[in-house]
Amino acid sequence: LIPLSLKRKAMKNKRLLFREAFFCIIFSFVQLALASLVIVNLSIFNPFTDAFKDFSFSDLYYTEKMGEEYPINQEIILVNVEHRDRFELAELLAHIQQQQPKVIGVDLIFREQREAFSDSLLKLQLQQPNVINSYAFVGDEMVYNDQIFRGENSTEGYSNINFDPENGVIREFEGASEIENTKVYSFPVKVAQQILSPEEFSAIEKKIQQSNTIKYYGGQSHFLTFGFDEVMEEETLSVMKDKIILLGYLGVPLGNPFDVEDKHFTPLNEKAVGKSIPDMNGIVIHANTLQMLITNDFIYQVPTW
Repeated sequence: LIPLSLKRKAMKNKRLLFREAFFCIIFSFVQLALASLVIVNLSIFNPFTDAFKDFSFSDLYYTEKMGEEYPINQEIILVNVEHRDRFELAELLAHIQQQQPKVIGVDLIFREQREAFSDSLLKLQLQQPNVINSYAFVGDEMVYNDQIFRGENSTEGYSNINFDPENGVIREFEGASEIENTKVYSFPVKVAQQILSPEEFSAIEKKIQQSNTIKYYGGQSHFLTFGFDEVMEEETLSVMKDKIILLGYLGVPLGNPFDVEDKHFTPLNEKAVGKSIPDMNGIVIHANTLQMLITNDFIYQVPTW
């Protein structure tokens, strides 16, 4: 038999053990919290923090070429506008129209009037029914083409590709937004709407109401691409018939990797983490987004739960 006094002593020691263990756990968590604050605030770790700040594991899918190889898209054709003046751009648009494309998307904004003659020629081309024009959100205002270029029936979409200034890599696509209780659509969505049937567009309309991850099929080499002179020197370009033509800046000379005007970081960048130069022009990002839209080939979004 165990004396009652010993039982009471054992119970008391057990309670003391639990209490001391509890306070030890609390003390340990406090020490860990203080240590983590010290580590986070050490400036020596800033380069590592910044390097991984804008990193996503999905980037490795592209940089390590884990996905399938896609054939060259011959339905979407890119044309480099270079730094041509308005008279030359009007001639370019007129020449492309002669090739009978389905739609022409113009990723340019003509904010003010300049020379009257060239503006009148450009106006005529920008107001064609199969031309999609651009505007952009700049801070708290919206920048449109000058009113002279905007006809009553002009079709236009916003060309912004990054609404998050903290995010340097273009991974997300905002297909729709709201301005003064009016639904507006992005540039690639308006181009897709021009060529899809009402049934096909309704199949993607619900998806574009929310942010989507862009599915990248490839860089500039994934699309048929022409320079300004290449288009103008050919009287007939049968490859453009019934195709989607996107006009935008692609560097001078065409595809120059060191020309970073209108160039952005994407998951296709060769360096997933660390220093590099922007790898993709805005018009090529639009082309990838457009291919995703017209083929209804969205990346599946895993629910938060």
